[in-house]
Amino acid sequence: MTEYALGIDMGTSGVKVAALDLTSLRLATLAMQGYDNSPQQPSTMLWDATAGAIRSAVAGIDARAIRAISFSSQMHGTVLYDERDDVIDPIINWQDKRCDAPLDRYVGRSTVEVMRDRLADADLYDLGIDFIPSGYLGATLFHIKENEPALFDRILHVLLPGDFIRGKLLGASDHATDPTNAFGAGLFNTRLNRWHAGVIDKLGLPPGILPVVRDTAEIAGALPRDVAHSLGLAPGVPVVCGGGDNQMSLLGNGLIAGDSPALINIGTGAQVSQVTSQFARKAGIDTRSHFNGTFVFVGASMGGGRNHAQLRGVLCQREGRDIGYQEMDELASQAPVGANGLEFQLSSRGEAQRREGFVGRTELQDVGHLTRAVMEGIMLDLYRLRPPTGSSPFMVGAGKGLQKSKAWAQIAADLFDRPIRITHFENAVWGAALIAALGVGAVRDVRDAVATIQYSQQVLPDAARAAQYRDLIAQRLA
Repeated sequence: MTEYALGIDMGTSGVKVAALDLTSLRLATLAMQGYDNSPQQPSTMLWDATAGAIRSAVAGIDARAIRAISFSSQMHGTVLYDERDDVIDPIINWQDKRCDAPLDRYVGRSTVEVMRDRLADADLYDLGIDFIPSGYLGATLFHIKENEPALFDRILHVLLPGDFIRGKLLGASDHATDPTNAFGAGLFNTRLNRWHAGVIDKLGLPPGILPVVRDTAEIAGALPRDVAHSLGLAPGVPVVCGGGDNQMSLLGNGLIAGDSPALINIGTGAQVSQVTSQFARKAGIDTRSHFNGTFVFVGASMGGGRNHAQLRGVLCQREGRDIGYQEMDELASQAPVGANGLEFQLSSRGEAQRREGFVGRTELQDVGHLTRAVMEGIMLDLYRLRPPTGSSPFMVGAGKGLQKSKAWAQIAADLFDRPIRITHFENAVWGAALIAALGVGAVRDVRDAVATIQYSQQVLPDAARAAQYRDLIAQRLA
């Protein structure tokens, strides 16, 4: 009988569930359910969608063949529990910006600014981040304590969104998380792999409400009979802790150690990532907890696929017709390196005076120049943020920006002067399913597992354009 591991990828706007064939290590089924993409989400909506996707993913599979279940989940949200262990709705996700708003009680300053004043650089160093942004659990919890005392008094426990789903599968919350999700709280001593007692104390937060931190591949418990039957699964299936969506996606792209390739991701946002065995910091780059005691450098751009989508909207309105991404891609490929001096400039953290937009030869308003300028602006920002890229002779490309745009993939290969290998499967849900398999010993060697990843596309750098980009980097990033 073929055996499977079940992976659940709970995102901001929907959930994906897949069964991983443990013989071929390929996704045998994939089910998706969407839900309302808002900063505050009803817990029942998230669970109902997850349960529905599970039932769809396992339909037609012998329930006894599912060896384990694990998770990839949005890693910057907040789930509050009261003294009866009931969720205090709604769940607050990473899109919530309450901590950025100026408040009267802070004399017009925001919660994020107040937290910055309370924390020293040494505190932030061990957190692995430059500041605690709005939407992180730590910022949300501090904001509630300072501004909503009646709500804060009701809180007995706090978890992250994936931990909530795991509790629903277990029949009751286990008040636990893993290091990759704990990093996303903004209260975690990433360097020492434990909650940061100094930061928690300076923010006046009670440490007892935070979850226990377990290993990503640790078994948290098993499906009780009633939950199993409602999902079309067998009772007693092990539930493995799981991890944050960023890190599970990296795992699903083969990034497991310092000698793994670096990854460029162009989704709604854009990031460049590299795994390292040693904790270290570089200004402007996160150092995040990763799988199996490693860390990952993540340089996150202020731009990404959202800029590409916004440009398309502007072009469609200007031209009075539908302009598809394929047309934009083809015309961008025809524009020269550097877009003849048209630049798309991104804002940066801490640079409130610099506005996002086009500069330079702004008279160049055709589709090709505008599109190439946006693509190059984001890719140059990632180059600026790049961590040490390791010893691998190639990089990995991920996200719809690189999977669907030949022009953007070629720009990445030319600008970084490395071959770019791109996958076309659901990496985060694959990573979650692999964690489930590792947790129960169905897969023992993670290197052997990621060696089975198939890169369906390779984009080679062009020597002449790579030389032009070296000149452009010297001009624009000096």
